[in-house]
Amino acid sequence: MPDHARLLRKLDLPRVLAVVDAHAEPGSPYAATGALLRAVGSDLADLSSAALEEPSRVAHFLAGLLRVEAPCAVVVENAQHADVADAEVLAVLLHRDDVRLVVCTGMEPVFDPPGGLPAVSFRGALASRTVLVEGI
Repeated sequence: MPDHARLLRKLDLPRVLAVVDAHAEPGSPYAATGALLRAVGSDLADLSSAALEEPSRVAHFLAGLLRVEAPCAVVVENAQHADVADAEVLAVLLHRDDVRLVVCTGMEPVFDPPGGLPAVSFRGALASRTVLVEGI
């Protein structure tokens, strides 16, 4: 496991608002998203059940909260283990220019998680909207 703190110091980042873990427990969606919402003083409980069924709505709600905190950065660890809801939220956030998102993964390839087709591809967003920085 690379020393993320050492790698983060090498990046030209604004204030790091939160470091969250996207490793999803079975049956527990929104691990990273829930942690990010709590970091900005909100919670999944603030969202309607209808919104929770649409990760893109959750992503845009979260993006609005993060925009208030801008300029800031968010670090997401274990992104390769994100569930389908978190993966879609992260994909949407990667397309936003007002928040720097640092996505940390292991050495294995990142795929869109099984369990449904996301509206926005996480793997595609990683390929088109990120710069690879390899650790030791």
